[in-house]
Amino acid sequence: MKKRTNSLTGLRVNPLFMKSLFPNPRPGHSRFWAGKTVGLLGGSFNPAHEGHALIANRALKELGLDCIWWMVSPQNPLKKIPEKNDFAQRFASAEALATHPRMLVTDIERQLGTRYSYETVRSLQTLFPKTRFIWIAGLDNAYIFDRWDQWQDLAKAIPFVFYNRPQAKGACRRARLFEHRQLRRHANRVLTGQTRDISSTIIRRIWQQKQKKV
Repeated sequence: MKKRTNSLTGLRVNPLFMKSLFPNPRPGHSRFWAGKTVGLLGGSFNPAHEGHALIANRALKELGLDCIWWMVSPQNPLKKIPEKNDFAQRFASAEALATHPRMLVTDIERQLGTRYSYETVRSLQTLFPKTRFIWIAGLDNAYIFDRWDQWQDLAKAIPFVFYNRPQAKGACRRARLFEHRQLRRHANRVLTGQTRDISSTIIRRIWQQKQKKV
C-alpha cells in the first residue's frame, strides 16, 4: 500500500497506521479508560511536526503507556494570536503524525471548555478517576513553566516528563520548576535521546515566505 502525503505537513504517512485502537475520549466513558496509564501531549500543534511525533513515540515506549492523547488546544493562553479559526487544520496536522495505533488526537479540551492545563487536568482526573495521567512536554516548556496558570499546583497534581529539545539546551538548569525541592520529584524525569531541530514557529515562517513568493 502506497503512502500518502499530508497536504498540511508535506509528510508521507502510511495509512496502515492511521487508525487508533482507542476511541476518542468523551465525558461519561470513564469505564473504558479505567486502569490505564495515559500520556497527555497537549499543545496548539500549529502545525504539528516531527518533533512532536518523536516525543510521543519515545514516551510511549519508555514510559510504558497504554495510550497517548494528543490534545489539540482550542487556544493556547500563552499565545497572543487567536488560534480558534484554524482548529480543524491544526487537528488534521496532528492526525497526520499520530500514526501509532496506541495514539489518538482529541478535542477533549474543547469538549470540557477548559482554557488552562490545570483546569484540564483536574477535569480529566474527575471524569476519569481510575485512569493515571502523565503529562508529556518538550523541555522548552520547563523553561517557561512558571508562566503556566497555577503551575505549582499543576506540578503537584500530575507527573510531568520533559523531553530534551535543541531549543531548550540549558533550560533545565534555569527552569523555576526545578528550583523548588518540593516540586522536583513531581517532574519525574527528563527524557534524552534523538531530537529534531524543528518547531511550529519555523514551519509557519517557511509557509509565510513561500506564500509571499507566489
